[in-house]
Amino acid sequence: MNLQEYRARIDAIDRKITDLLKQRFALSQKIGEYKQKNGIDVFGPSREQEILTRAADGASDLAAPVTAVYQTILEQSKKMQSK
Repeated sequence: MNLQEYRARIDAIDRKITDLLKQRFALSQKIGEYKQKNGIDVFGPSREQEILTRAADGASDLAAPVTAVYQTILEQSKKMQSK
């Protein structure tokens, strides 16, 4: 495989990641609406830790970079839920 082919594969994966993030953020927004209607705090430390642990466990030797990506996703989700 050459560089162009590797990049094409990454581009295809990136499109899938983007589609999944759009779905995740849409659900996160609905959760934010639910929390606001029910007087629930946006930040749930135990839930956040559960997500980070599951992501790290599933990533094995890539736990650190995957956890960093998930921390960013969670931070953006909290911002969306706070609006």
